[in-house]
Amino acid sequence: MIKYVIAQKRSRKDGSIKYYAEAANITPVYLDEIARRISSTCTVTEENVYSVITVLKEQLRQCLSEGRSVRLGDIGSFCPMLSVTSFDTPEEVTADSIKWVSIRFTPNPRMAAALRVGAGGVTIGRLAGDYGKRGSI
Repeated sequence: MIKYVIAQKRSRKDGSIKYYAEAANITPVYLDEIARRISSTCTVTEENVYSVITVLKEQLRQCLSEGRSVRLGDIGSFCPMLSVTSFDTPEEVTADSIKWVSIRFTPNPRMAAALRVGAGGVTIGRLAGDYGKRGSI
């Protein structure tokens, strides 16, 4: 179940306060726990799972720094993205016009479907707490 809290934000249009659902700040799952979970469902040791994930992380970093996208089957794909300054003519565009590089993750359709709300997807529940404050579990 994905938990949410009620948050508030001032409207840019008229300055009024608006309320909206925001994902609660849940304690993250770290690599050690993922390795432990994978190991418990197959014959691969926790240490081997951890090693493979560590190497995968390094390969992701290397491929993305080469400007290549990485497609991980039913998980999804990672792609380098540029934040840039625009110009009126192509001659003005240089490497200096690139502000920063980020990574875009696009889930595979099956992965995205698993996160849809409703039948066959995730359930949503409210985390008790004050308005406008992110909860923490």
